[in-house]
Amino acid sequence: MIKSFKLFEIKGYGEIIASNESHYKFDNKNYETIIFAKILCGEDDYIHLKIYECDFVNNIELKRKDLCVINIGNIYNINFEKIKKTLKIFEFSTNKFPIFWTDQYEDKKELKNIVEEFLDKKINKKIKKFNL
Repeated sequence: MIKSFKLFEIKGYGEIIASNESHYKFDNKNYETIIFAKILCGEDDYIHLKIYECDFVNNIELKRKDLCVINIGNIYNINFEKIKKTLKIFEFSTNKFPIFWTDQYEDKKELKNIVEEFLDKKINKKIKKFNL
C-alpha cells in the first residue's frame, strides 16, 4: 500500500513521475519500515531519484529520513542503469523493489513506460509552446 503518493510534488524537485517502495515488517506486525523511491521532474527539466525511509506503527508515520537524491538525467536522456544500481543499494535484502512502479494515476507499469509517457507529454508541451 502506498502511504505517501498523495504528494504530486516534492519541494525543490518538482513533479513526481513515478513511485516505488520496499517494505520490511518486523516481528511486531504493527511496526514497519518502508523505503520509498520517487522519480521527479523539476522545472529545469532535470530528472532526479529521491530515496527516503519511513518508519510506521499501526500505519502512522513516526519518522522520515532522507537517504539520497541523485540526478539521473534530463527530459531527453535518463540513465536507467543508475536508477537500478542505486535501488539495489537501498532496498531490503528480503524484500526488493518491485519491477512495476506506480505512476501519477496510480497505475502500475514498468518504469521505462511511465517515464516515456510523461516525457512525451512534457516534450510535446514544449514544442507547442514554441510553435505558437
